[in-house]
Amino acid sequence: MPTVGWVGRDIVRAGRHVKRPQLFVDAVQTIRTRGIPVVARMYGGQDLVPYASALSRLPNGGHASSFLVEGDRSVASLQAFYASLDCLVVTCESEPGPLTIYEALACGVPVVTTATGAADACGDAVRVASEERLASKTRKVLKRRRRLFRDRGTLAAAVSAFSHEAWAAASVRLAMELVP
Repeated sequence: MPTVGWVGRDIVRAGRHVKRPQLFVDAVQTIRTRGIPVVARMYGGQDLVPYASALSRLPNGGHASSFLVEGDRSVASLQAFYASLDCLVVTCESEPGPLTIYEALACGVPVVTTATGAADACGDAVRVASEERLASKTRKVLKRRRRLFRDRGTLAAAVSAFSHEAWAAASVRLAMELVP
């Protein structure tokens, strides 16, 4: 069964939920309403419990449980989470990264994201603006998930230059150029 995921915290600024976890819940509901069975997973802290509970109350047509709030923030835990997904959904209103796009693509997981931050730098991240378009793009990614799984190396290569190792190597090269 296809699995979609959401990673983050529920950050509220001036009364607005910046990362918009409710948009993820609404998109999952729209996908299920269109007859696509989907498991939804959320990775974050206790601030996500209300959203995870809302996911569990959505009609799922007899399909699998629809939420999991993760607590462990280790690299291994995040890698295991991303490995369990067919698609990551990013719903940020505004954020410079977000880092989750790069993490998912580096793990070979396709990303559907709202128009935020550096999503333009990732050719495989599909930028959308509304719940309906988010659900539509996610459904399309899920329908192609077998091919995307085969091509996951291409997804990871798209962000390989954004690793800590690549940054360190570039910094060393720059330092060597600047030092006489």
